[in-house]
Formats: sequence, C-alpha cells, structure tokens
Amino acid sequence: MKYLLKDIIGLMDFRELVKLRGDIEGGSVYLRQLVEENIREKKEKHNKFCITCGNRINPYLPSNFTLLIGPEDDQRKASFCALDCIQYFLEHTNQRVQEEEVQDYGKQR
Repeated sequence: MKYLLKDIIGLMDFRELVKLRGDIEGGSVYLRQLVEENIREKKEKHNKFCITCGNRINPYLPSNFTLLIGPEDDQRKASFCALDCIQYFLEHTNQRVQEEEVQDYGKQR
C-alpha cells in the first residue's frame, strides 16, 4: 500500500512531529539523509534482477549490463544479465516506440 506524505505525517505522534519540525528548521539534515538513503536502497533493489528474463544479477560478472533510461533529472536503471536480454529489450522498446508514433500520427490527421 502506498501512502501519501500527509497520511504519514497524520500518523505521527506529537513528539515525532516536534522533532520533525526541529529538523526542518535546522536545515533538514536528518530528513535529507533519510530520503537519500531510501532512494539509494530503491535504486539498488532495481539492479538485482534482469528486467527482461527476471534472473538474479551477479554484480561481479562482466556479462552484466546497465542501461540508464529517461530524462536526465529522472533517470532509471535497467539491468540485464546477458547481451541477448539487452538486445531483446531494445528491439521491443524500438518496436513499441514506432507503434506509438504511428498512433500519434493517426490522431493528428
């Protein structure tokens, strides 16, 4: 279940809210560190499995590949266990993009 920040704050007791306010007023060092740590953990979690076949990725093998996807300010990592998996991903991504372009062209007419 996903929670909104306001829901999480609503669940906090008074002492926790006062501590949070103090941290925010003091430059939010703890809060910033907590957010950065969670982002790092989520990025590492996404790199554990091949997105094409689902195999577990061994980070010490030279046959692993990582592809950065998306705009520069919101890049995501896609990890692959072998060359054939990254080729399959790129071929199907290219095919999907071409289909979307055809659909968009049809809507413009």
